[in-house]
Amino acid sequence: MKGETIFNAAHIISETCRQIDAMFQAIEPKILELEENSFLTYMESTDYELKDKTGWLDVSYMDNYEFAPRRSKRTIHIAFCSHIYNTAENKAVNGWEPSLYVMIAYCENEIGWDLDNNNFNLHSAISDGYNLKGQQLWTIYASPKDYGCTFVVPLVAISDERTLHDKIITPAFRIAESLAKSDSMEKLDAPSIACRFTFEEDQLTILK
Repeated sequence: MKGETIFNAAHIISETCRQIDAMFQAIEPKILELEENSFLTYMESTDYELKDKTGWLDVSYMDNYEFAPRRSKRTIHIAFCSHIYNTAENKAVNGWEPSLYVMIAYCENEIGWDLDNNNFNLHSAISDGYNLKGQQLWTIYASPKDYGCTFVVPLVAISDERTLHDKIITPAFRIAESLAKSDSMEKLDAPSIACRFTFEEDQLTILK
């Protein structure tokens, strides 16, 4: 490998990580702004990271926000998770690319989402019990007290902070409010910016 190739690759990774960091820094202020006029009360946030085998690169990063709905003993969790290098997703999902996964759940579990057992993966979504509603929203109904949904957005589609606020964070928060009001997910839709999927002959494909 040529030295110039290594330099250019390092520059791309560094710039990508800088933009992802800026994206995550912009999420919490918007979340707190939306919470001010909501029946969801912000409790806390927890972050998780997954590094590559060398320990040099954060291949996945997640912020999980926990809310307490008024007059409820359960919790709402909204998680934002970036995957820039996920070999399992890339191998199993046609057309996969580095993306932001937005996961919302209403449950009794105070842990919420993480990068271990409580996570969403496209390559195992069907076997994990998720259903594809329309072409963009993944839903799961484990029990009357434990259900949620997920949508996925390519990182390259998040062009600026307004796109992040208007097309990702605000729709995710409105979905969370809807989940806290009703266990029916029939009227829920992913934002238009989300990936569209098709599942045919046991193959999941992202439509372009």
